[in-house]
Amino acid sequence: MKKIIIISVITLLMVVMSGGFESEVIASEQWGLWDNLEIYGGPIYSRPAVSEFVGEIEEVFELVEEGEELRDELLEENFEAGLYNDYDFDYNTEKPESPVGSFGFQVGLSNRLTEGYQAKVNYSMMNIGFSARGENEIWIDFDTEDEDDFNEAELDFTNELDIDVNMRLHGAEAEFSIPLLMRGERDVVNILSHFTLNIGAGYYWGSGDYEVSFYEYERFTGEDADGEEFDEEEEDEDDYSAEIELEGTGGLNIGGGFNYEIDNNILFFADINYRYLEMDMDFSNSNQEDLNGVINEDFSGLEFKAGFGYSF
Repeated sequence: MKKIIIISVITLLMVVMSGGFESEVIASEQWGLWDNLEIYGGPIYSRPAVSEFVGEIEEVFELVEEGEELRDELLEENFEAGLYNDYDFDYNTEKPESPVGSFGFQVGLSNRLTEGYQAKVNYSMMNIGFSARGENEIWIDFDTEDEDDFNEAELDFTNELDIDVNMRLHGAEAEFSIPLLMRGERDVVNILSHFTLNIGAGYYWGSGDYEVSFYEYERFTGEDADGEEFDEEEEDEDDYSAEIELEGTGGLNIGGGFNYEIDNNILFFADINYRYLEMDMDFSNSNQEDLNGVINEDFSGLEFKAGFGYSF
């Protein structure tokens, strides 16, 4: 049902832009459909939810934080019990938050009608990315009085976990803007006539990549029971990745805007819309089988647009 509505809205907007829709309310001769054709473009800032994906990563790092807190308590207990002379333990985690701030741009064509109505078609692109980091470092100076294997020893241990997600979302969109008030003799009415209600739909698709890396380093140094120095070092690193395909689907947009004619040919505009969009994310070509699969993700959220239009 949603796809039928989206297709119907896009078809209607295309017809209006081409001048093929005529009725007692909208007539090409009355509105001058080709009199104010514009090309426009500008930046986009959007806040898609991406709640499921971000939520899963947050859950992983909550477990990491809980494990680090338990390790800190264990180290403190062992220190108080006299199992080693001194220790130092540092850990830090950075988790993504939903919604995810994203930047992009749009370019398109606009047909500004004489009564203040406007029909637009455009291409948009947004970069959606977020990351998570977790690391801990442990240093222990061991108590050697009760040890037969060494006279002195120190342990250095480092563990790191990195997750990076980068996606590029493309959109082919159509939108219709309705002025809140027509122009009048009073200044306040003329000001309000610059504000619009925006209704639109679009078709969206995209791709991206998902990368996970683990790093572990351990070094054990000191002097053994025979007085010989030892230095044991071990390092391990693993990288996992998956390709992300954002399967094509339709979405809806609604919001408001402001536009102001700087002169007869140049227009400034700013829009705040809410985008309703759900997409399937297909993870594939991964070097770890667990990363393959499909999840349904919510890309809905507010988007802020601004830019300039040039009238031919």
